[in-house]
Amino acid sequence: QVNEQFSNGISSYWKGNIDHFTVNAQQQLQLNAPQAGSSDIYTSIQIMDSMEFSFYIQLQFAPSLSNRLVINLLGDTNVMTNALYLEIGENGNADAWNLFYLNESIRQSITKGSSGSLSTDPAQCRFRILYRKSKEWIISTDYTGGFNFTEDIRIPDTFNIPLMNPVFGF
Repeated sequence: QVNEQFSNGISSYWKGNIDHFTVNAQQQLQLNAPQAGSSDIYTSIQIMDSMEFSFYIQLQFAPSLSNRLVINLLGDTNVMTNALYLEIGENGNADAWNLFYLNESIRQSITKGSSGSLSTDPAQCRFRILYRKSKEWIISTDYTGGFNFTEDIRIPDTFNIPLMNPVFGF
């Protein structure tokens, strides 16, 4: 179980480009990369029969294909050859979260959120994603950043992700 509030900075169990991130005055993890490119931060997790992923994101820009956020819900280390992840950023003004399944580097689109829901500047959303013993994923969102979640979708877990060292990260 991981419950990170970032009240004492970035804990030692986070890996990746740690020096590209900081904790701001609101005790939120914030990207502070030295230059354009790719940055990641991730932590090991145990896969359980029932899990909840809850996090808040705020992008101080309108996301795009070349400037996007990837949230790795379940992945195999930071290599990303097998994963279930959300991606925020596409061209045009129809930005929404997109759920992808990656199997041996072959990417498959599963579903997406409401068109245009994350196309603003800034774009923000609080997610609550549940995995239940009944083998389904439930994705709920609050686009105001609060805790008044609306269930977006329920999908069966048919992914069978082969994970040797499961991680969660951004």
